[in-house]
Amino acid sequence: MHWSGITPMEEIWGSIMGKRDKSFFQPALLAAAAFSLVLGACSGEVRPEVSAGIDGCEYCGMVIDTVNQACGYIHDGTFVTFDSPGCLLDSYDEKRREGTNVPTQIYFADYESSEFVPVEDTVFLLTENIPTVMSLGVLCFSTNEGAQATRTTADEEITDWTGYRRLHGRPDTIVEATISPEGLSPEIVEVTKGDLVLFKLNADQSAEEITFSVRGYPEIGEVVVTPSVDPTELRFFATRPGAGFPVMGAGDQALGMIRVTGAHTTDEEAG
Repeated sequence: MHWSGITPMEEIWGSIMGKRDKSFFQPALLAAAAFSLVLGACSGEVRPEVSAGIDGCEYCGMVIDTVNQACGYIHDGTFVTFDSPGCLLDSYDEKRREGTNVPTQIYFADYESSEFVPVEDTVFLLTENIPTVMSLGVLCFSTNEGAQATRTTADEEITDWTGYRRLHGRPDTIVEATISPEGLSPEIVEVTKGDLVLFKLNADQSAEEITFSVRGYPEIGEVVVTPSVDPTELRFFATRPGAGFPVMGAGDQALGMIRVTGAHTTDEEAG
């Protein structure tokens, strides 16, 4: 279900003002708005909505005046509002690391309609070419077609919630290593299951570019590391535990391993 981004009172007011003068209908407006709020309270349903110029961002404190870039999540029976997906992501990551009260009912405003869209249906456009709140470079859409139509260049990435978290979330673990045709140093890199890992790879300056993949983590794909002052950065979620996922170079050569510690089953996690 998609929700209009404006409040019930604003909806009622817009309907009435299309027909009559404001002062004439003010008592009816207030009664209708109160009745609408009572119905919402009785149903127990929390409606994702933002009042422009009134509601503020829970994370940065800024007043929200651009509803079509706003978002929020439901927590303790309240819709907690944010002015940008970037601020919501920072709040989400903090709660995830604390391990308590991680929000699951998350909504993002569609850039085209301002209607609030459930996180599982949201399409994220990562852009540096379109003005965004807090200059955080992200717009949200209810459809992939909407994101494609707004995209200005082919290198602007379109992704989902998991992809947005991977690309812009705060890493739980930062690993630095050097890679050469002879291997990875350190040879074994250890991370923890569930972590968002930022892998910073420096190429041996005497080597040419090195291409590798991680067996058991096909979502990482092929990574190319070239000799440079700046390391090549790789981000991934350590979702699958294992004693050793081989880092494979050219010619099916094992260059090193990534070890992911953590429980393999739900019973192990409970224990």
